[in-house]
Amino acid sequence: MKLLSWNIASGGFKNYSYDLQTPERLSNIIDVVKNSHADFVSLIDTFRWDTYFTTKELSKLFGYTHVFCINLNDQRLIQLGHNNGITVLTNLDNPLFSTIQIAGRNVVKTHFGNDMDIDIFSVYLDDLSENTRLEQISALEMEVTNPHRTIITGDLNTIANEDVKKTKVLLKDFFDNLPQLQEKLLPQIEDMMRGEVVNKIKGIGMKNASDKFNPTIPTPLMFGKQEAFLRLDYVFLGEGIEASDFKVIKNNLTDIASDHYPTECNIRI
Repeated sequence: MKLLSWNIASGGFKNYSYDLQTPERLSNIIDVVKNSHADFVSLIDTFRWDTYFTTKELSKLFGYTHVFCINLNDQRLIQLGHNNGITVLTNLDNPLFSTIQIAGRNVVKTHFGNDMDIDIFSVYLDDLSENTRLEQISALEMEVTNPHRTIITGDLNTIANEDVKKTKVLLKDFFDNLPQLQEKLLPQIEDMMRGEVVNKIKGIGMKNASDKFNPTIPTPLMFGKQEAFLRLDYVFLGEGIEASDFKVIKNNLTDIASDHYPTECNIRI
């Protein structure tokens, strides 16, 4: 099974506005997904998709038989006017989709029974506070019935301890080039570098699909020609699951399709 996980930035719309009529980056997003030929696609930050599209429309656009689209229903984001969501696409047989509420926002659980017998959680954790993210991941752990047969994927908005040293080097270069952003972004990033969320996920016996430091954000769409310096997007696997050919897809198309690069890997059950 090939898995693609990707934060697509405000649903492909230029920004979080309800006045916009068309998600201008949608065709690029569709092209990236189709080029991947992934069996399971987890799209994060599908802003407005739960009301803008029907599942039949999404199925036709992306070419997937099964589609599930939800709103996060996070009250802080609702007050900001951010109708953030998560959308799952798959051609695998008989997915059982459900919406799970974790400490103030929703995630998607996809269960595949029979010989596969796995749960895949598509997750978008809070962007402001590691304490809030810890509450959310603690609530998610309560939903994990068999960690050996579980995948957690998505934008976790946190930085693993093993990435901190390299992140700081790249971060210095970034702020040297764009010093006006340091006051705004540095406290948020330093909070991410606590690394407690990743430690908590590993604590229930799950492993990172890739130990290699390969940052997923930002792309040139966000700050122009700046090197990506944060790994915020992850795939965690239970001990009964293996991953191979993990990569962050970086090319001319993903440079402009979102502010995050997608991750992709092959899963062996």
